[in-house]
Amino acid sequence: MFNILSNKNNTSPQVPENVQNEDEFGVAVTVNEQTEDELHGFDMPEDISPEFWPSIRLTKLELVNFGKYEDSVISFNDGVNPLSMICLVGPNGTGKTTILDAVTMLCSNYSGYTPQRFSDMMFHRVRNWMHIEDDDKMKNASFSVKGTFEAVYPVWEDPYKYDGAKIISKNNNSVKTEYVVEFTRHKFRSRHPEFIEQRLARYCFMARFDNELTQFQMRRSKWPLFQQLFSAVTGFPIEEDIDMFHDTSDSRMRRIKENYVLGFLVRKPKETIRQKMCSAGEKKIAKCFSTILNATVQPSMIIVDNVLMHIEVGRHLSVMNSLSMCFSNSQLIVACHSTPVSKCFPDRESLFDMRWTSVSGLVWREPWRLRMLDDIYEALERLSNIRNDKKTAELNKFISQGASLIMLLETNPNVNESIDLSIRWLSIFPKFLKEDFLSTPTPKIRWHDNRQLTN
Repeated sequence: MFNILSNKNNTSPQVPENVQNEDEFGVAVTVNEQTEDELHGFDMPEDISPEFWPSIRLTKLELVNFGKYEDSVISFNDGVNPLSMICLVGPNGTGKTTILDAVTMLCSNYSGYTPQRFSDMMFHRVRNWMHIEDDDKMKNASFSVKGTFEAVYPVWEDPYKYDGAKIISKNNNSVKTEYVVEFTRHKFRSRHPEFIEQRLARYCFMARFDNELTQFQMRRSKWPLFQQLFSAVTGFPIEEDIDMFHDTSDSRMRRIKENYVLGFLVRKPKETIRQKMCSAGEKKIAKCFSTILNATVQPSMIIVDNVLMHIEVGRHLSVMNSLSMCFSNSQLIVACHSTPVSKCFPDRESLFDMRWTSVSGLVWREPWRLRMLDDIYEALERLSNIRNDKKTAELNKFISQGASLIMLLETNPNVNESIDLSIRWLSIFPKFLKEDFLSTPTPKIRWHDNRQLTN
């Protein structure tokens, strides 16, 4: 998944000692030669509807001196085909958002920026930029972000113009090509094919969970998908809110009501509420999902940072499954901190554990060890937090045995011995939780009904 490369020939790739070719680092080179009119004035034939637009997928990302990444290659395919979902998991500070930012910038258009403005804006993306004090070094400091994309076109060529993309395969139904997009601190070295470049806003969607829902509007054709997503997140079924204007005689309002759902009801166990009465978290989730689903063209790539923000931990896996089903024609690139996802997500090929950027040795070569370490750390934390008056000498000895397993997993090359001892220890630890469970205090919440009297 991650291939961390070293650059031994150049100990400081961000500040080369001798810059013989300024163009190599983009100095004084225009960012985009297209004007704004040229960008938006592309004459698209009327018969090319969005359903026939080529689809794109990111298959590889290469970062040099960008953010926290010195020299890294990340493969987004299963060995044959691009992954339909890429889920970045890991603690804060492990580089998840940096990767999402790199992908977003690869799919953004900066035609309105002057070279100087682009260079100044990108300077803070240079690795260790705060330690650069010399003016000449600041001027030449750069990075490289390179993305390899796969594009599938309808079989005809006009008006797509492959623009030098490498044709991988071709049949009666489609043409599959591969091309590279790369930018440095100062310029784009290569770009998307023209047809895709001029529609990047439609091709890549960066979702945000920090937007509040003020007014709801959902295309009727996408309403069932929204119902599925919202219910997967909240656990509550929803239905359309039929308000007083539903049978209006106003022709304009009637047309709107025919094409859009303008409100919904949430059926909770003891109450029914409208969307305006939802919690702040529920409103943000509704806003994010409705924005994606309302898009005129379903994006080829959907990027979501903190995809499980505001979502109860028990529903994390169901949300991920719902996203995959609802946006099956898009490549999802998401980031989260979810323990259930990192431990139980069934599609392990799509899971990118960002801790791999810092581990080494046996744990790096044998991925199962990191998963086993997670289970042992979780069990040790559970046992260590048992009330002191419930701890025994036997329990303390057992905790010490678990701690010794950590060193065993990190250093013992014998796979069978390491995994067998770990599984045996994990199978025993629940017996020490009996007294802790029985010591659970009586709830301090009371209801004015008879639910506490039932068996």
